[in-house]
This record gives sequence, C-alpha cells and structure tokens, in this order.
Amino acid sequence: MLGDELHWSFVSSVVIVYGINQGLSMGLSRVSMQYYMKDEQKVQPSEAQVYFGIIQIPWIVKPLWGLLTDIVPIIGYRRRPYFVFAGFLGVISMLILSLH
Repeated sequence: MLGDELHWSFVSSVVIVYGINQGLSMGLSRVSMQYYMKDEQKVQPSEAQVYFGIIQIPWIVKPLWGLLTDIVPIIGYRRRPYFVFAGFLGVISMLILSLH
C-alpha cells in the first residue's frame, strides 16, 4: 500500500488535495456553471454538454502529457522543456483571446 511506502502525512495530503479539493471545487463550479449557462446565457442543454466536454479536455490529456514528459527527453531534460512550452502556449493563447 501507499501508506507502507510513504509517510502518512503525504498520503493524507494527496487525499486532501486530489479528493476533497478538486472534487468539491468541480462539484460546486459545475452547479454555478449550469445555472449561468441555462439562466443567463440561454444555452441549450445539448450545447452546454459540448462546452463542458471542451472544458474537460485538459484533464483528459493530463495523463498522456505526464507519460510524454517522463518518457521523451528534450536536450537531456525531461520536464523543464515541456513546462516552458506549456507556459508559452498559455501566454500566446491568452494574448490571442485578449487582443481578439
């Protein structure tokens, strides 16, 4: 078990961060997003499901991205080039959204 290999505080922090924090925040944000899309934006339920699917794409790709960064090194580094690339991609995306 994980508790046998690692200290109990690490195991409890993993449960708190991933279980409670992300689970609770996703549940609460989903309720507010459904209200906003239905009542304020007048979005049809089928269209709202498409938007929710698009929002979940980063969480679907996250395990694949983790495997890629661990397996394929760039110039001898495993994770650093990917973090820099993701940072530039995020900045470019936000600039496009804000300037468009």
